[in-house]
Amino acid sequence: MTREVAGRMIISCDRCNARLDLGPVTPRRDLFPRRSPSGWMKTGENRHVCALCAPGFSSSFIRRFR
Repeated sequence: MTREVAGRMIISCDRCNARLDLGPVTPRRDLFPRRSPSGWMKTGENRHVCALCAPGFSSSFIRRFR
């Protein structure tokens, strides 16, 4: 989930307690990057998994839809 905390954008993993500081909040939302940070995987609208959880998430996704 991406949220604002004390004027900074924070992305957090949906599966563990990992958080990543993306920097200061910009006044224009369209300047915010639409891509996930390196190693992070977007799993839905405003939902993400971190670089450590992503391999397990993607392998379970592949097994489910093969």
